[in-house]
Amino acid sequence: MPLIDLKGIHKQFDTRKVLEAVDFSIDSGERVAIVGQNGSGKSTLMKVAAGWMECDSGDRMVQNNLTIEMLDQN
Repeated sequence: MPLIDLKGIHKQFDTRKVLEAVDFSIDSGERVAIVGQNGSGKSTLMKVAAGWMECDSGDRMVQNNLTIEMLDQN
Protein backbone atom coordinates (compact mmCIF):
# COMPACT_ATOMS: atom_id res chain seq x y z
CA MET A 1 0.00 0.00 0.00
CA PRO A 2 1.33 3.48 -0.86
CA LEU A 3 2.14 5.91 1.95
CA ILE A 4 0.02 8.56 0.20
CA ASP A 5 -2.50 7.77 -2.53
CA LEU A 6 -4.59 10.40 -4.32
CA LYS A 7 -7.16 9.19 -6.84
CA GLY A 8 -9.18 11.35 -9.22
CA ILE A 9 -8.43 14.62 -7.41
CA HIS A 10 -10.26 17.72 -8.62
CA LYS A 11 -9.66 21.22 -7.27
CA GLN A 12 -11.07 24.43 -8.66
CA PHE A 13 -10.80 28.06 -7.53
CA ASP A 14 -13.80 30.04 -8.80
CA THR A 15 -13.86 29.13 -12.50
CA ARG A 16 -10.19 28.09 -12.74
CA LYS A 17 -9.57 24.33 -12.70
CA VAL A 18 -6.21 23.72 -11.03
CA LEU A 19 -6.31 19.93 -10.64
CA GLU A 20 -8.48 17.73 -12.84
CA ALA A 21 -8.65 13.94 -12.39
CA VAL A 22 -5.17 13.76 -10.83
CA ASP A 23 -3.79 10.44 -9.58
CA PHE A 24 -0.68 10.64 -7.40
CA SER A 25 0.97 8.21 -5.02
CA ILE A 26 4.16 7.90 -3.03
CA ASP A 27 5.47 4.51 -1.95
CA SER A 28 7.88 3.84 0.89
CA GLY A 29 11.46 4.66 -0.11
CA GLU A 30 10.51 6.78 -3.11
CA ARG A 31 11.83 10.26 -3.73
CA VAL A 32 9.55 12.56 -5.65
CA ALA A 33 10.10 15.82 -7.55
CA ILE A 34 7.10 17.80 -8.74
CA VAL A 35 8.03 20.10 -11.61
CA GLY A 36 5.83 22.48 -13.58
CA GLN A 37 5.15 26.05 -14.59
CA ASN A 38 3.96 28.66 -12.12
CA GLY A 39 0.26 28.26 -11.45
CA SER A 40 0.11 24.67 -12.68
CA GLY A 41 -1.07 23.26 -9.32
CA LYS A 42 2.11 21.92 -7.72
CA SER A 43 1.52 23.61 -4.35
CA THR A 44 -2.18 22.80 -4.44
CA LEU A 45 -1.37 19.13 -5.04
CA MET A 46 1.01 19.07 -2.09
CA LYS A 47 -1.47 20.88 0.17
CA VAL A 48 -4.14 18.30 -0.68
CA ALA A 49 -1.66 15.45 -0.10
CA ALA A 50 -0.63 16.94 3.27
CA GLY A 51 -4.25 17.45 4.32
CA TRP A 52 -3.89 21.25 4.50
CA MET A 53 -6.55 21.70 1.78
CA GLU A 54 -9.66 19.74 0.87
CA CYS A 55 -10.16 18.67 -2.72
CA ASP A 56 -13.48 19.27 -4.49
CA SER A 57 -13.74 15.59 -5.38
CA GLY A 58 -11.60 12.48 -5.42
CA ASP A 59 -10.07 10.27 -2.74
CA ARG A 60 -7.13 10.94 -0.42
CA MET A 61 -5.75 7.90 1.37
CA VAL A 62 -2.85 8.14 3.80
CA GLN A 63 -1.25 5.23 5.63
CA ASN A 64 -2.13 5.10 9.34
CA ASN A 65 0.23 6.88 11.72
CA LEU A 66 1.92 8.76 8.86
CA THR A 67 2.92 12.34 9.65
CA ILE A 68 3.18 14.62 6.64
CA GLU A 69 5.35 17.72 7.02
CA MET A 70 5.68 20.50 4.49
CA LEU A 71 7.35 23.90 4.51
CA ASP A 72 5.11 26.77 3.46
CA GLN A 73 6.38 28.83 0.53
CA ASN A 74 6.27 32.10 2.45
